[in-house]
Amino acid sequence: MYGEPKDIKMKSRIYLIGNAGILIESQGKACLIDGLYDCSGTGFHASPIPESIYQDLFEKEGKLPKPDYLIFSHCHFDHYSKKLLCTYLAEHCPKAVFLPDQKESLLTLEDTGNPESIRYVSRNYEAYQVEKGIEISFIKTRHLGKNFGDTLHFCVILEIFRERFLLTADVDFFSEDFQRFPHKHFQGIFVNPLFYHHPMGQDILLDIFNTEYIFVYHLPFAEDDRWHLQHMVTKDIERYSSKIPVIPFQKPGQTFRIERIWEGEENL
Repeated sequence: MYGEPKDIKMKSRIYLIGNAGILIESQGKACLIDGLYDCSGTGFHASPIPESIYQDLFEKEGKLPKPDYLIFSHCHFDHYSKKLLCTYLAEHCPKAVFLPDQKESLLTLEDTGNPESIRYVSRNYEAYQVEKGIEISFIKTRHLGKNFGDTLHFCVILEIFRERFLLTADVDFFSEDFQRFPHKHFQGIFVNPLFYHHPMGQDILLDIFNTEYIFVYHLPFAEDDRWHLQHMVTKDIERYSSKIPVIPFQKPGQTFRIERIWEGEENL
């Protein structure tokens, strides 16, 4: 039952798991995006999930919020590990797991004790109202690089209690039509360092979208940064001098908090 309109204090916390792994929590609900990954594949070098964060994520008494929803943008090793997901599902029961409908991601009944929680995403646009106040949308997009034309890749829009986030993963920002996205205003947009570095990426962020924060993720930690991406992002932030706050997610255990007052209903 709704009460009289009143101001509501809202808090969202964003936790870096590692690489493009992000945990977003608000009002006691949490979503993990690309946070169960492996770093042993070939190609792009990704820092492993730090041991302390791994324990906080997997142990029932860990310090991190337990995710209600697991979300994966695509099946590359640095975003998704089937082995790690199965290990997680053996001990935890999230409300739903969203996976690209590609053979690399398919799970068997033996892999998960709750097959009804698995959702395979394949269409150009799919939106899931998973519960009151939380909607997860998938926009089928091209993966950056000519070698990945067969990769089923999605940008993810997470709406969690009036906060809306866009996670672009490895989108091909050179050729993708961002005008077709169903939303243009976000509290935060997550882009990888190449997206943020390129002038075309800047045009997309400033001319097509409207956001309160830009988060640069998909960065290796300092000890693994063989291509000096952290330095590149630091210089890019200075070069572009954006009026929008830019937060590089690059340190183990890094968190960011968004706190605001909303005018709204007593119960969301």
